[in-house]
Amino acid sequence: MKLLKFDFHRLKGRRRNFTLIELVVAITIFSLIGVGVGSSFIYGMKLWRRIEKENFPSKVILTFEKFSQDLFNSLKFPIIGFEGEENILRFPALMRDFIVEVAYEFNQSNNLLIRRERTLKDFLEENQEFKENPILSLEELRLSYLYFDKDEQKYMWKNSWKEEEGIPKGIKIEIRNKYGVFEKKIFLPIS
Repeated sequence: MKLLKFDFHRLKGRRRNFTLIELVVAITIFSLIGVGVGSSFIYGMKLWRRIEKENFPSKVILTFEKFSQDLFNSLKFPIIGFEGEENILRFPALMRDFIVEVAYEFNQSNNLLIRRERTLKDFLEENQEFKENPILSLEELRLSYLYFDKDEQKYMWKNSWKEEEGIPKGIKIEIRNKYGVFEKKIFLPIS
């Protein structure tokens, strides 16, 4: 019986390139891996957008509640007045047995609603450092102020409020984002 001898060294020296079949198999494997990774990424992005869209209204509700809580704690205080524009609101409030100045401001450069707070002591010392807290990312904030027009004999909304006017009857907060428009009216018990 004759044994077949196979010379591996001869084959090794002769074969230096991949065959067409090897290249097709390798490309197929890498393509399947790429498709799997790509589809996982796309599915993850869709899931993230859906969760963000579902969670945004709850963030808006929490923002409205924080606004309401701060406004219900507001008070008439001669040193810190109640004033506001369409994107900014500033008023005195009683927090943790201290009088503080609370300010809400929509920063248009980074689309953030920011809540600022400083103590009466800092206000009197004209210390401009506020304790800042970014609240919500949004596209637009519009504040309106409710007052009673004696000439027209009816309640009306206006876009700005001056310190000399006292305290408005209510505040209308309108938040716009890519998910829609959200609105809340808060009526002030101290006005």
